[in-house]
Amino acid sequence: MKNKSESLPLGVNRLVIALCGDYERRQRILERQCASPDTLAHFYRLNSAIDNAVAEVCEEAICRQIREDIGAGRGARRSPLYFLSEGAYKQRKRAAKYRIARSLNLL
Repeated sequence: MKNKSESLPLGVNRLVIALCGDYERRQRILERQCASPDTLAHFYRLNSAIDNAVAEVCEEAICRQIREDIGAGRGARRSPLYFLSEGAYKQRKRAAKYRIARSLNLL
């Protein structure tokens, strides 16, 4: 993301939130291998794109939590990432959402 005022279009933002929110369900299906090969391949690509995008902008220790916070619509005050300042948290979350949208070709 180039600057703070640049934001995602509303529909793209909602889609990124929904995809992050559905991450765990897709992961369970991948672990159980209980879907068609095409579906499994699609789920793997989606989850990998999300993981890689978040890893590009966040430290390894907070990647999972940032993804979960995006999916849950959780903000800095409710996040378990209490050790980050509110500004740092918001910057990482905003950057992660933007990278996810870019990696999924939504922008």
